[in-house]
Amino acid sequence: MSIFKGAIWRAILYPYIFIVLFFALLKAFDYPSPDALTYMLNPIVMYFYFLISLGGWLLIGYPIHGLAKTFFNSNKAVYFVALFFIFLMFTIPSDMPVAAIICAPMLVQLILFLIYFDVLKKHNKPIKRD
Repeated sequence: MSIFKGAIWRAILYPYIFIVLFFALLKAFDYPSPDALTYMLNPIVMYFYFLISLGGWLLIGYPIHGLAKTFFNSNKAVYFVALFFIFLMFTIPSDMPVAAIICAPMLVQLILFLIYFDVLKKHNKPIKRD
C-alpha cells in the first residue's frame, strides 16, 4: 500500500509544481496575465486542488487500481478506459472543452501514477539471499 500512496502523492504534486513554474515563467517574461501566478499560489486554490485530486484518487483511482489488479492482471489499458468513460460522463451533460479541462489533469496524474508505480514497485522488490 505504501507504493500506491507514494505514487499517488507524486502524481498529485508534480503537475501542480509544473503549473506554478509555468506561470512563474510567464510572469518573468511579462505575459499579459501576471495575476495567474498569484492565483495558483493562493492557499485556497492549493487546498482545493489537493482535496479534489486526493478525493478523485480515493473514490475513483483506488477502486480502478483494485479492479485492474484483481481482474485484469494489472493491465494499464483499464486505467485509460476508465478515464475515457469519465470523459464521456462529463461530455454528455456539458461541452467538450469542459470535459477536456476536467480530464486533462486526470490524464497527466494517471500517466505519472503509472510511471511512478512501476518505478517504485521495481525498486522495492525484496533482495534474494542465497
